[in-house]
Amino acid sequence: MRYSIVFSGIWLLLSSLPQHVSSKTSHRQCRCIYGSDCWPSDTAFNELANRVSRPLLRPSPPPLPCYSSKQEDEAACEEVKQQYTNGTWRSSQVGEMQLPNFEAYLFQNGTFDSCPLNYASSHVCGQGSVPPIGVDARTPQDIQAAVKFANKHYLRLVVKNTGHDLLGRSTGRGAFLVWTHHMKEIKVSNDFVPLGACSSERYEGITLGAGVQWSEAYRAAHEAGRTLVGGISAGGSVGAAGGCVRARALSRTLIYTRAFPRLGLDFDTSTSHPDVSTFASSHTRTLDFPNVFSRTAT
Repeated sequence: MRYSIVFSGIWLLLSSLPQHVSSKTSHRQCRCIYGSDCWPSDTAFNELANRVSRPLLRPSPPPLPCYSSKQEDEAACEEVKQQYTNGTWRSSQVGEMQLPNFEAYLFQNGTFDSCPLNYASSHVCGQGSVPPIGVDARTPQDIQAAVKFANKHYLRLVVKNTGHDLLGRSTGRGAFLVWTHHMKEIKVSNDFVPLGACSSERYEGITLGAGVQWSEAYRAAHEAGRTLVGGISAGGSVGAAGGCVRARALSRTLIYTRAFPRLGLDFDTSTSHPDVSTFASSHTRTLDFPNVFSRTAT
């Protein structure tokens, strides 16, 4: 019997998006960031809020309450101090990255905009590289609305689940954020059919939403009597359907990787193809994020 593990993430296939950018913005080489004249109006963001399932996010650096002299902020500050090095807690905070240095922003003159937990009395908590606004995605429709909005306004777009990206790509100064952390769907199937496969090609599989973390994935697999090959970290806080899979960290078992030409949908991974290296290499190259996720902050 053949077995498979299926990872369902948001795979934003945006390679065609620049073709649809309006003439007003198509001449710009750098994407629009917060504080620029091109930044969308409050009215535009209100219209977006009406098209998504949750209120828009207004992320801030988690140490911010510790810069306040208000008594009502003392409890929040104490929580930050107690949990600051807890990777599981950090993964649940929209404004946190796993490595705090990615939350700061270094200017070309060598100065920083940051909000460190341990700071001098004269330091001001800055937004750093934490995006100022974003979508708390819970459904593919939320993803679609967010990506179309970013495309329409030529925004710098970043996607974040847990903030483990060690290149810092899940945050960006002045960017527009799509937070997938609460897309926790887990589905166990005895007759999974990969999209594009013959109907007779069926597998035992587990489908994971874009926000599922390894601890949650392993628990679900154990309860279903399945074996799931994946990553490990303290507390299992790393996302199970994101970069680890896409980057072929499990390249010896991730044989079948496929993406589909519509926004906000999933990719499938199964383990039955006989030629691991050739098949995986030829298909994963098509999954590179286009320039809409550029790290350029200009």
